[in-house]
Amino acid sequence: MLGTSTSEVEVSMASIKGFWLLLGNEELFVP
Repeated sequence: MLGTSTSEVEVSMASIKGFWLLLGNEELFVP
């Protein structure tokens, strides 16, 4: 369905050095 979340993971910010994932109540940086 359009607009329905299929996962608990969301990319919150991306940059040249990596990106931040929102995973439930955690924020993880992936270089």
